[in-house]
Amino acid sequence: MKIAREFVVSKAIAGVCQRLDQPRYGRYCHAVTEKMVKLTKEKWTVCLDCFNEYYPDSQHQLVLSDAKLRCPAHKCGVENLSPREFIIGKCCDDAKKMRGKDKGTHALILEQIDELKPDIEFLQAELKKAQADLDSMKASLKDVHAETEEKLGITDEKRSSCKVCLEVYNGTIRQECALQCGHRSCFRCLNSLPRKICPICRKAFTAEQILKLF
Repeated sequence: MKIAREFVVSKAIAGVCQRLDQPRYGRYCHAVTEKMVKLTKEKWTVCLDCFNEYYPDSQHQLVLSDAKLRCPAHKCGVENLSPREFIIGKCCDDAKKMRGKDKGTHALILEQIDELKPDIEFLQAELKKAQADLDSMKASLKDVHAETEEKLGITDEKRSSCKVCLEVYNGTIRQECALQCGHRSCFRCLNSLPRKICPICRKAFTAEQILKLF
């Protein structure tokens, strides 16, 4: 959503569009979008609308606008709103009602994101924990496998090929995989087994328990 210059209080470098809108009068665009585009070569910042229209092929990076904005309803006198707070009309009831009437998809999405933040943070924490458990499981499997190979006298030549099809492992369909029992075979063989049991020790497994190693 593009916010007109009339609502802009501060014009920090990363806050407003610096494209010269009317060169004859030295007038700049000075509009604001929540995410601005910093042009690498020109070393100045433009709004998303100006970027898409005038600089679509330029090297760039996205930055958050730090502009301060006044009440969209011109009622409460607040002049320190962030672009997101402006879009959802956070400062007063008049602004909220006004933004509710002409609210676009972007504003609705921002509100939904704010409502879902606690759930998102919880899921992110759970995902981080699950990743740590997975890394720990892989490390344990690696140790078990190393001990098993040492006891069985498995050489580097035998280690580099699948125990089922005897093909050499690669990074595509013959990707090396390990099961929870510590035995390894290629992904194609394990995934295509009609009954999911280890071809070496016959221990049952599920498709989700096939760990791709490399």
